[in-house]
Amino acid sequence: PVYAVCNPAIAIQHELAAQTYATSHTYRFSTAGQGLLAVLATLTPAQTYSAGIWVDGALAYSLAASFNVLVVDRATMVNESFTSFNVAADSTGATATAMATLLNSLDSSKIVIIVSYEEPQANHNAGSLDAAIRYCGGGPLYTSAAFCEGSAYILVGVPGIGYGQGLEYYKGSGDNDSTAHLCLPLT
Repeated sequence: PVYAVCNPAIAIQHELAAQTYATSHTYRFSTAGQGLLAVLATLTPAQTYSAGIWVDGALAYSLAASFNVLVVDRATMVNESFTSFNVAADSTGATATAMATLLNSLDSSKIVIIVSYEEPQANHNAGSLDAAIRYCGGGPLYTSAAFCEGSAYILVGVPGIGYGQGLEYYKGSGDNDSTAHLCLPLT
């Protein structure tokens, strides 16, 4: 099943209701867990999954393993930065700490979009990353004990919004679930 946590008050409390922007975009976020990727690779001919972030219909950012962070300015809707963090491959916690530092450095003038790829579960609570995710509006799904290896996760939040106040999506009903993928349009 796909789980989504959304607090409808987010639009009112943090002015995410419809606004006129100097620039507006249509986004599509597409991600997959390593279980699905492994199954696709065994097919004849081998298949791949088109994971990434599309802006206005064009692939703008390819995803790397673990977590990918897109920062958008709320006033102008300009994409300011895109950074990948392979938290799963770093058992020291340094990568998780770097991601937490980035998230904690942002304020409510930004929208933070976090998209996982392949394996987001390993080390995902290292380096106070879980607190930084909560700061940006995530939490109920991200901090759940049911957050599985090889799952798919997307968070759309605002720094400072608080625990569970962002749009949080998750798919994965067990480790390396072969159906763990998400495709989320956002306008």
